Amino acid sequence: MRPDGNTPPSAEYRVTADETLVLLPRYEPEKPGLLERIAPFDSGWHFLTKKDRQNLADLAKRLSKKPVSRIEITGFADEQNLTSISSQRYEDNQKLSEARAKETEVFLRSQPGMQDLPITTKGQGNAQSVTKCDATHSHSSAEANKAYQACLAPDRRVEIAVWYQPTAPKGCQGKNAVDSAEPFRVSIDGAPMDPRDGSNSADQTRCTDVALERQDIQVKFDGLEITPTLNVTAYPDGAARGETVTFSPYSNYRAFIQKAELRIFAKGVSTQTEPLAIVPMEASADKSIAWKIPPGGQEDGLQYLLRVYDKNGRFDETKPKLLRLLGDRPPLTEPQNQKREELIGYGENHLGIHNIDVTGGSVTISGTNMKPGGKVMAMNSDVPVDREGKFAYRQILPAGDHKIAVTTTDGDGQMQEFYRPITVPSNDWFYVGMGDLTLGQNNVSGPADLVTGQSSDRNKGTFYADSRAAFYAKGKVQDGWQLTSSADTQEQPVKDLFSNFADKNPRYLLRRIDPNAYYPVYGDDSTTLEDAPTQGKFYVRMEKDDTKVMWGNFQTQITGTDLIDYRRTLYGANAEHKSQEVTKFGERRTEINGFAADPGTLSSLEEFRGTGGSLYYLRSQDVTIGSERVRIEVRDRDSGIVLSSKELVYGQDYEINYLQGRIILREPLSSNADGSGLISSGSLSGNPAFLVAGYEYTPSVTKIDSLVNGGRVSQWLNDYLRLGATSYNQDHSDEKQDLKGADVIARYSPETYLKLESAKSEGAGTGALSSQNGGFIFNTIPQTRRSSVNANAYRAETALNLKDVDDSMAGKLTSYFLNRGDGFSSPGQLTNEQTTQSGVAADLPLGERLNFTLKGDQKRGRTTGGVKSGEAAANYLLTPENTVSLAMRSDDRKGVKRRQQRYSE
Repeated sequence: MRPDGNTPPSAEYRVTADETLVLLPRYEPEKPGLLERIAPFDSGWHFLTKKDRQNLADLAKRLSKKPVSRIEITGFADEQNLTSISSQRYEDNQKLSEARAKETEVFLRSQPGMQDLPITTKGQGNAQSVTKCDATHSHSSAEANKAYQACLAPDRRVEIAVWYQPTAPKGCQGKNAVDSAEPFRVSIDGAPMDPRDGSNSADQTRCTDVALERQDIQVKFDGLEITPTLNVTAYPDGAARGETVTFSPYSNYRAFIQKAELRIFAKGVSTQTEPLAIVPMEASADKSIAWKIPPGGQEDGLQYLLRVYDKNGRFDETKPKLLRLLGDRPPLTEPQNQKREELIGYGENHLGIHNIDVTGGSVTISGTNMKPGGKVMAMNSDVPVDREGKFAYRQILPAGDHKIAVTTTDGDGQMQEFYRPITVPSNDWFYVGMGDLTLGQNNVSGPADLVTGQSSDRNKGTFYADSRAAFYAKGKVQDGWQLTSSADTQEQPVKDLFSNFADKNPRYLLRRIDPNAYYPVYGDDSTTLEDAPTQGKFYVRMEKDDTKVMWGNFQTQITGTDLIDYRRTLYGANAEHKSQEVTKFGERRTEINGFAADPGTLSSLEEFRGTGGSLYYLRSQDVTIGSERVRIEVRDRDSGIVLSSKELVYGQDYEINYLQGRIILREPLSSNADGSGLISSGSLSGNPAFLVAGYEYTPSVTKIDSLVNGGRVSQWLNDYLRLGATSYNQDHSDEKQDLKGADVIARYSPETYLKLESAKSEGAGTGALSSQNGGFIFNTIPQTRRSSVNANAYRAETALNLKDVDDSMAGKLTSYFLNRGDGFSSPGQLTNEQTTQSGVAADLPLGERLNFTLKGDQKRGRTTGGVKSGEAAANYLLTPENTVSLAMRSDDRKGVKRRQQRYSE
């Protein structure tokens, strides 16, 4: 069924790609000229009627005369629950839809010429309803029930997709492509110069390329670009219960996907738990689906994500996104705005968990100058066209021969078909190099070194010889390894050409100048992509699957624990390994990372309280390009524990001026993330929000000479027990530090677990800064600043989902304990006194309407004393739109000892 509605539902839609699509129509009134339809199935059953069988027999006759390559049958069901009799046979609507598809397949295979065709079947349950029927009065009378059943009839259907063998593009047809052993022949744009020469495959390929060029369409192949992209968006992003939401997926590696599903969770729960709903999607992950929000419940939001599986059962999934639940029906949106909003996630990457092995190369299909109302289909997927008539589509394909199809339809219904064969090689290389040699002799007088700012043989009046060598290479080597390497010696005396190869120079001024803000560098629409980022003269990276070794610029991967969360962008050596084996929750069983670097830069960690604006100034300027790590943290207002953390993406979530040290967020950051607290203990309620920025910068005069090394190892012994160890060391004279830690996770389920951590720090480390006004004034976060200070820290966290104790119980209990010794220094865990914190929380629903929440925290410092706080709240749901809440809060600050704190700007 064509989603735009312009193609009759029963029409054959020919695509010269490898396949031609035929969809049997959904149930609708008879229209002249349409194929016979399959009448809707009886409610609750999968049996074909006599008319169904006749329609299928007619279809089989038509298909027997055509070059069919494969057939896919999809069954559907309506929204009604199964009767007790039907439940005994099918269990649920999903099994019913599968039975309808299977019944159709069995009959088709019984027809002449259909036995040997590859036919696959699947069921979609009631996930893709095409009706909106009111069941309020369906049981009031026999007539009302009959009308309700008739309304639901279009959902009790099957859809059949048929792929045909490809045909040659228009203008290239009628040629017998025969590859001969002729030693020499000449053809121009696919036409042989000698009429006696027959057309071969190269002629047809060239003919197709010429036809594509005339239509301003390009088909490009890159055997070295295989970055998987996965995303899903919801429209609208806020809806009332009972409303229908459209979810639009996007993926650029559908050739590796065997199954796709949308997973819906309650707001705030772990997405590793059992979802509230699983909605099947097309395996191609390129078709939108509609889902109706169920009525009832007290949540003000849901989480959703897209999960896809490969043939081995490994899965990838997107990062969870929030779907707001509104009390009232949202305002209607114009249809053209809805179509645009549904495509808001097209081409964007929100991949959260990545386990599927993706290899091969990427094919990009793009075009311009499409006429208004024109449509494009590429590789059997509809491609959106913007208002200027431009479009782009990319897919990663495995190594081997492939048939790429592009079909365009203009506003008048005229169709153009293009078929382009492409071979994705298992080995592919790209390389470029240059070298130069300069010989000369100058007649120099005066202080040339002082004027030029450098000392060179050119300034000595003697014969000199300078040279430069540079190269870039990227390719696939044996056993699936991919090599990326580059080198640039810079211009220097020949005798020093290959010396000091590991030297670095982080001060590349011109690389920090924005050409859009100062002057045009390229003179066209070019963009710069640095595939081999390095501050030195040499870069090399070898990678296979999720194993990588490299020399160059990299970001550390010491994350995953609370006491040691170390993030820096460094220059040096880095090695990383993630096992292909995963737990049933999607984590890699083994992860190893180690690094050693001499960065030549200083690091800074700064946190900004949200100001309600988008502009924030870093303390230092001349920031090393690409070194920033920016995230938004929401912290508990009592304990300061990070409740949520979102990594921001450059160009998508923020912009940065590296010269001026200025960050501009795409969306303003408020002081508080929410106002969920019923009682305000200050001028603002809710939990505070912070912008946290870590980056590298180059000091103006000081030369930085330090060695930094570290690493982390984690191992899941089974699906329930993980051990981890972390180490980090830096020997900079003013910031010497040694951090070591160990951690254990023991879990019964994703929401019932025990986490234990211990860490030891030696030395004060880098420290951190904070700002309350967007970076105009900075305060030093208090910590013990002694180079010889040693301190330990311990942390424990527990969680219990009461359903894991008894299925009849509901609710969640959590607790934590944190002890930091005087002088403990780790990013986000700085102290200047012995500090102990603990807390408990409970979320206890009592029935469908009443919910209790409890929370208590205490913190005690050896010199500052202690504080205690507690909250209790009860929420009662009167109606789906109205809730009555009662809360109380207690704050005990009698133990606070007055102490003057010193801050430095």
